[in-house]
Amino acid sequence: SISAVFENGLEVYSFGKTLRVNILDAKYHDTQFSVFNSVGQEIMVAKANNVNNEYTLNVSSGVYFVYIMSGDKMVTKRVYIQ
Repeated sequence: SISAVFENGLEVYSFGKTLRVNILDAKYHDTQFSVFNSVGQEIMVAKANNVNNEYTLNVSSGVYFVYIMSGDKMVTKRVYIQ
């Protein structure tokens, strides 16, 4: 399992073959995120609208990039799925 917390309000992690984005803090209610595979294909895009939202995506083995945009901040997380 891989976990990365973005300012204690967002989590990006994997569990088995599932990639998860978890919104933990209400200040991220307008957060948008996109998930791309290793060849650059966008495989998920979502916009959070409530606190405690968890978004899941079943994926194959490989490397995935999660781009998280909140206000004027953007962060990229790389997640490995085995």
